[in-house]
Amino acid sequence: MPWVTFPSVSHSCTRRPQWYFPALLNATLWGLRSGHTSLCVQGIFGSGKTYSASLLLILFTSVLGLRAVLSADLNLPLATAAENISDLLRDAHQNIRSQYARCLAQNIPKTTNIDVLSVDRSQLFQPDSLLRCLLVTQGSILRDATSAHPLFPSFLLLCCLAINDEAQQGGQSGFTILAALLSRFCLQIFTGDREQTRAGTGGDFLKEELLKRL
Repeated sequence: MPWVTFPSVSHSCTRRPQWYFPALLNATLWGLRSGHTSLCVQGIFGSGKTYSASLLLILFTSVLGLRAVLSADLNLPLATAAENISDLLRDAHQNIRSQYARCLAQNIPKTTNIDVLSVDRSQLFQPDSLLRCLLVTQGSILRDATSAHPLFPSFLLLCCLAINDEAQQGGQSGFTILAALLSRFCLQIFTGDREQTRAGTGGDFLKEELLKRL
């Protein structure tokens, strides 16, 4: 299992977090070539993990033409990634921007040009869709998987890269169902801080012990 550690970034530092991107890219390519299925990326808040993940998604989606998914338990990391992707692709052709979509849950407002409301979600998975990169909460994946007509499984099965942002918060049902829907050959990247917080388990002793053992 490869590891990447992001050092802390000083607020006075003039360079942006993408100077850690080459290390993440190298580890990802090495992991894929070596047949690894997991890559751990560790770094404190503000060290550039989500920004580098956004760059990685653009490279895999728009340059290599591969399918990828970015998930998190909460909406905030996905909103940040969507903003990064929208900003980086602001001058790109519409066909390029159409390769990305952040699926919004109900009552979550659109904030970027790649956000897709729940009522428009089915259009993303039509045969003529250009979708190659999906940003979605793990709760949405769970709700979709248990619905009468799930949309995500067919897309997730073809993903070669899955990034789990804020993975130290993992352990809920959506986190588990995502792993079950991915191909056994998919490389999963787990990014997060070095310690599990009680917010991820709700303070449940059994869940905390399970995550500690994992």
